[in-house]
Amino acid sequence: MKKYHQFCGLAKALDIVGERWTLLIIRDLLIGARTYTELMESQEGITTNLLAERLKYLESSGLVYKNKEGKTFLYNLTELGIELEPAILALGAWGSKIAKVEKDDRFDLAYGMISLRRRVKPMGKNWAIELRTPKRIFQIFEENGKFSSYKGQIKIPDLVVSAEENILLGIFIKRLDWKPFFEQGQIKIQFRSQQDLELLNEFQKAIQNS
Repeated sequence: MKKYHQFCGLAKALDIVGERWTLLIIRDLLIGARTYTELMESQEGITTNLLAERLKYLESSGLVYKNKEGKTFLYNLTELGIELEPAILALGAWGSKIAKVEKDDRFDLAYGMISLRRRVKPMGKNWAIELRTPKRIFQIFEENGKFSSYKGQIKIPDLVVSAEENILLGIFIKRLDWKPFFEQGQIKIQFRSQQDLELLNEFQKAIQNS
């Protein structure tokens, strides 16, 4: 990797994360461990050799580690890697101010899970929603005043919302109203009480006020 050779905190940080794809790999790992294949699918356009090179450099720099589960390696962020979250959220907020949709842009619910971290205002109570698509599962929750979002199932959700990914993307990222989709049967919701169902309205308000 090329280095700036400047004794400056920003320059030293860019020595590690300034190469193309690197921050996007870290963004993906912020919502949970990923396999090599999952990272390849998310980083559309990266070559397998380049992804391997980036991961190897992040490992040697102490930002990423991998562990084996069965026959599969999972990549995770170290504590040092997780510390990049505020910088990534700040860059995302800045980028959203100048962002214009281009015809080849890819939309992905996983990208949205990260943007929700900076957009959702805490509601002042603990809650948890599990989002299920035909291929993936995500979790969003608030605990002790902090909003979080990750991939994977949650132990005891207040709500389980199932739909096609593009519908969930529209509701949770583009701020579309969930009720018409529910009435048309395009969304299925498992809930224990009407109060739990009201959580979706509260959550949407938390996004809209961001």
